[in-house]
Amino acid sequence: MIISDRMFKQVNSYYKKRYNLEIKFLDPSGAVIYPEPHSSIENHPAIKDARFNAIKESVRWGEPNVFLLPQV
Repeated sequence: MIISDRMFKQVNSYYKKRYNLEIKFLDPSGAVIYPEPHSSIENHPAIKDARFNAIKESVRWGEPNVFLLPQV
């Protein structure tokens, strides 16, 4: 992982309190790889495909993040 587990938890806690969003690390296919998915829907093929397309557009436009289905 790019950052330590402790640092990830601190940043994730801040974002959750401040913006009511959780941080997830995704692989290039759009699958949640960290932290472990909370439910099977997080890596459902349709949701992974939507994230994959969001990642492609993010890279295309130079955005460093992807906001998609924050409640899933």
